Amino acid sequence: MARRVAIISLVLLALPAVASACPVCWGGGDSQVLAGMNRAILFLLGCVGVVFLGMGKVIWDIHRRIRHRERLRLIDGGAR
Repeated sequence: MARRVAIISLVLLALPAVASACPVCWGGGDSQVLAGMNRAILFLLGCVGVVFLGMGKVIWDIHRRIRHRERLRLIDGGAR
């Protein structure tokens, strides 16, 4: 296994064009691919934000319901 890794490493070092990154990774600033990637990243961050907001809303609603039930219990004369 170590021999295979060594051989692959030597081949990649001997052929730097094969091992080089794509133009997006190298910073081709005016590429349409780069603009698309940036939009995709922002979209996915937005999805994560919406999920977190939804979870927070559920937790907030549960908290409000519990607090409302405790108030009703105190009005009705305490624990039964």
